[in-house]
Amino acid sequence: MFGIGIVELIVFSLLVGPTLYLTRRALRFDSTLHACICAGTLFSAIVVRAAPTLPVPPEAVIAVVPFLEGEEMSQSHVVIDLAPDGQRPFPLLLDTGASTSIITPRLARSLGVSVRRIKSTPYRKATRLGRDLQFWVDTRASDTASSTGWEVGVLGADFLDDYLIEIDYPARKVRFIDPDRYDLPERVTAPDECVLPFTLSGTRILIEFELEGRPVRAMLDTGASGTGLLSGKVVREVGVDVEALPEGMEIMTTRGVLSTRVLETRRFAFCGFAFERIGFLVSPRGWFNIAGPTDSALGHDILSQFTIRIDYERRRLWLKRSPSFASRYGGMSWAQARSEIFALPLSDAERQALRLEAEHRDAEQTERWKERQASRLFVEELGGWGVIEGHRRRRGPKPGEVWVSYDEMMRIRREQDANSGGQP
Repeated sequence: MFGIGIVELIVFSLLVGPTLYLTRRALRFDSTLHACICAGTLFSAIVVRAAPTLPVPPEAVIAVVPFLEGEEMSQSHVVIDLAPDGQRPFPLLLDTGASTSIITPRLARSLGVSVRRIKSTPYRKATRLGRDLQFWVDTRASDTASSTGWEVGVLGADFLDDYLIEIDYPARKVRFIDPDRYDLPERVTAPDECVLPFTLSGTRILIEFELEGRPVRAMLDTGASGTGLLSGKVVREVGVDVEALPEGMEIMTTRGVLSTRVLETRRFAFCGFAFERIGFLVSPRGWFNIAGPTDSALGHDILSQFTIRIDYERRRLWLKRSPSFASRYGGMSWAQARSEIFALPLSDAERQALRLEAEHRDAEQTERWKERQASRLFVEELGGWGVIEGHRRRRGPKPGEVWVSYDEMMRIRREQDANSGGQP
């Protein structure tokens, strides 16, 4: 699933009756296109560390696809372009929580798809991986626009599970790996790595983590923004009084309004990696029974602290902790989020920490601005100075033009100001 968090939750639930679909490894049956997960077999997460992780050989890599920057939702989701070279972009949100691939009508039409209101078979479109993506168009409310206001394409697990998927959040890229040419190790030795077994419910991944010192199962959902969503049932089972939690936000979904509360955990660990204080949205009455047996999911702000490899065939998850590993929510530190998003009270020490964090953030932004300016070239034009960018930079200077660096431009401007007595 996707869109949980600051803005809204979008849940596709396109029911079209029993559907058969064939992957290259197994014939699977799914009673709906976006079915609720049936209760799976209980399992115990065993974090194993005992052998070095072998690098992925180049011949095993089918494609390397960078995250799309600047796309709507690209900061809180993994959005990639699967279009073959030379074709119009095919942006898709990589969503392990979606059992099938679905595209909204307007986006589908922009991709050249002839959308029909009633269609009993999936659409197809070529991808850069050398195979077609089969997908459905969500025309339940309209065949011209999205029922939620978002125009998105969702790359679901029925496509992903034919590959070993590597999501490198720190480097912002996805690698599609041939599982016949690379095996995830069963054990690792590096302190910043771990391997975690998982179970599948259909094509959806169920993993285990530690919440307040107790094991909890949830769906691993790359399409969920925020840290994810916990059901009231799960939170009560770890000894927390859900009704006493502070109110969170109301999330608009295609199945109605979801009221939430905010849980600030004292103890949370995933694959043996402990997070400091971090927050989760809690739905006291659950998540419409669409997120696995526990109706809970781990989302982007947890997963983005790692490089992740998902081996569907062997049902193993490999994680490598990011050097910038931290407790985050909505793209900011949890301390900042609890103040700015949830308006929770802060202690004097927390307010001082936020001030220091803001100063550090401002200093980093200033340094990045200086780095950008240092790489730019400027030219004096009628009425001021212009920046040389894009195709103009590639073509080179026109006759008589002199391009200068930022520092040189500032030196010239200071001389001009001095000569003019500060007059424009």
